[in-house]
Amino acid sequence: MAQYVVHGALAVYHDSLVSKGLKIQDRPYIFRAEEVATRSSMVIMVSMTAYALTPMNHGGASLLDVFIGYSILSLLHDAWFYMVHRAAHTQQLYALIHKTHHKWKQPMAFSAYFIRSPSQMLQEHACIIPCMVLLPVPVYSFLLYQYIGAPLSMLEHCGFRVGELTLPFLGWVNLPYFGHLKLEHLMTVLGGGLSLIFGSQTVEDHEYHHLNFHGNYALSFSYLDRIFGTYVEQSQSRSTADEAFLKA
Repeated sequence: MAQYVVHGALAVYHDSLVSKGLKIQDRPYIFRAEEVATRSSMVIMVSMTAYALTPMNHGGASLLDVFIGYSILSLLHDAWFYMVHRAAHTQQLYALIHKTHHKWKQPMAFSAYFIRSPSQMLQEHACIIPCMVLLPVPVYSFLLYQYIGAPLSMLEHCGFRVGELTLPFLGWVNLPYFGHLKLEHLMTVLGGGLSLIFGSQTVEDHEYHHLNFHGNYALSFSYLDRIFGTYVEQSQSRSTADEAFLKA
């Protein structure tokens, strides 16, 4: 449901987002997307069926337990995803598990889960299921991770810098250091604030990856890309290009 909501919102507010300069690539957003919507929906349903069959800790959990479990899933899956994703771009594995996802050089909401089943099992299930079975991760942490992480992944693939949008009803609030409350602030809160420590992968960062097929391999955070020299910072690249244009 979330991917249809995100796609529908982009369709409704498309012209407004473009007029605000939030579109990343100078290409029209794809509104009719039957193939990608069908595949992504099937992948999500099969994925959630696998999780439904996974034995999980359904016992009581405090808010601290839930936060710790959520942090474990976020950090371990991000590290696992970085390694698998980077390996998937090697010549030996690209066509086998990752080429389908990169059919969309201009990503859109549904393309987050436009993947093959082997890719989903390797990139997500191979990490999340052992975490749920072997580590102290309550089922509530898993639910938060899925129902927050999946929509955030769809926004990461949407092709617009949606993080810069001010929040409805709260956008008038102007806080010291943070400025006006924006969607990126809400996304940081929903992510448990971990991106403040480990850096975040922005929509623009991931758009660069889809367009150029390299760099920015991590799922949620940027620290591993920075450590291993695979991070390409789009904000700096854009500002440098703007300065060069103005000088010219």
